[in-house]
Amino acid sequence: MSSKHIWTWKKNWNFELEFNLMEGVRKMTYKLAVTCENDQVFQHFGKTPEFAVFEIVDNRINGMSKVPTGENGHGALAGFLKELGVKVLLCGGIGPGAQEMLTEAGIQFVGGVQGDVIQAAGDYLKGELKTDPGFTCNHHHHEEGHSCGNCGGGCGSQPAI
Repeated sequence: MSSKHIWTWKKNWNFELEFNLMEGVRKMTYKLAVTCENDQVFQHFGKTPEFAVFEIVDNRINGMSKVPTGENGHGALAGFLKELGVKVLLCGGIGPGAQEMLTEAGIQFVGGVQGDVIQAAGDYLKGELKTDPGFTCNHHHHEEGHSCGNCGGGCGSQPAI
């Protein structure tokens, strides 16, 4: 038996908990993604140009990278995030179909988020994240002038105040 054993425990959102038997160190690690454009929370999940992906260790940000979505859109984004190993998503507006796909992929999500992506991730970790309860985007046509209810008439724009 070696002096160091690492055990991995997975539950709920597949967060990993490592326990070192010799040192008694516990580390909970997972990835948190935020829809992103210009370091701000992008307000239309299905059209986000990139994700800010945070590595979370023991409820603290351990690193961040930006990952462009490329040709991935609406239906493909849940699988894209799952392949990245994301367990939690923070976003602005998001429709019921995307919500269902994220749930099926085992990704917890919080909609109605606004502001700076780093601030949003930090507030989420502290349990202080403020959200807009009317975040659901109910359209499916994506034409000019539509309204998501949260983005002021053009997905990707900031909410009308």
